[in-house]
Amino acid sequence: MQQSTEIKAEIDKIKALDEAAVVAVADARRNMEGALIAAKAVGDELDTLKGSVGARRFNILMDAHFDDTFRGRAKSYRKIVKADTRQGLLSLGVIPDKERQCATVIKPDPFFSWVNKISGHVRQSKALTPAERVALKGLQRDIEGALNVA
Repeated sequence: MQQSTEIKAEIDKIKALDEAAVVAVADARRNMEGALIAAKAVGDELDTLKGSVGARRFNILMDAHFDDTFRGRAKSYRKIVKADTRQGLLSLGVIPDKERQCATVIKPDPFFSWVNKISGHVRQSKALTPAERVALKGLQRDIEGALNVA
């Protein structure tokens, strides 16, 4: 009896947490949509201003009335007007960019991958075709010549 009460309490806790998560996700979606709508409105106003005063005067006005951080955001706002929803959210920083892996994979020299492929093919082949024999003999002569030079 005690165990079933503990299980019931755990299930109730999971349900409550699930409901909280669903509400939080809905709020986040609304906030993201609101941010995108606001950013598009700013972008539209910036484009209207630029269209009415011209590019040179627009830049002068931007320098005179806004700081560097806004000018950086202004580029994003103007891009968002033309971009799709996902690109707009990426531009705003609402959706993070794909993180790069810290440990980069070391790519081998292409030469060694070809050597490994040829070696593996020769080792696995019980009998080489005549075309393979001709190709490998030519390769063997080239290798011997290169080894004698070095």
